[in-house]
Amino acid sequence: MSRATEVLALPIVDIRKGSHKGVAKNILLNPETGELHLTLEKEHPGEVELLGVTDITGVGENYLLIPSQEVLKGLYTHEEVLSILKSSFVLLGVEVVDQVGNQLGEISDFTLGEGRGIGSIFLDSGQEIEGGHILSVCPDIVFVDIREGSKAVEIIQKDTQNTKIEKQEEQSLPIGLVLKEDIRSADGEFQLKKGSVITEEVMEEAEAHDALLLLALHAE
Repeated sequence: MSRATEVLALPIVDIRKGSHKGVAKNILLNPETGELHLTLEKEHPGEVELLGVTDITGVGENYLLIPSQEVLKGLYTHEEVLSILKSSFVLLGVEVVDQVGNQLGEISDFTLGEGRGIGSIFLDSGQEIEGGHILSVCPDIVFVDIREGSKAVEIIQKDTQNTKIEKQEEQSLPIGLVLKEDIRSADGEFQLKKGSVITEEVMEEAEAHDALLLLALHAE
């Protein structure tokens, strides 16, 4: 699996025409879709183009190959580029926090896994965490669940403005169930002991501290 730091700075070559199309500058993650995009460094300042990681056909030591220039999306030629840029985040250098609020380090590298998604993230502390353990991605923090056997189903975008959860989503959460272990929100202000019963009041407090996902993960 290719590492992000190995992909960045590689020249991008169109294999249909054999022409250079720019240099890989950053890798962005859209947490809403789980898609990864490369931003291209171009000859002209202010010129922006994106390359979906799934459109890459080869990653070598010297070049990054694409089937043709048609897979590149320009800011002024594709309407969705601005939306992708607004909703995507750079992962390198971002702080990582575990399921109970402990700071684990910062992301120093990550691999592109199957389907060109995130295979694993590597921290400056030397720790490696599989991409499936990512709970959510925010602009400045990535939350993970590193307990043995835990596996997040998907990458979930956390709304940094803490918008209200729709009623039907609330109904899918585990009212009446009990916690199988102690939990604490990332801000440390919301805590519950193992065996606590989940009520509507508990859920409202959990929502106020961005801990609804944490609550659902530990209910039985």
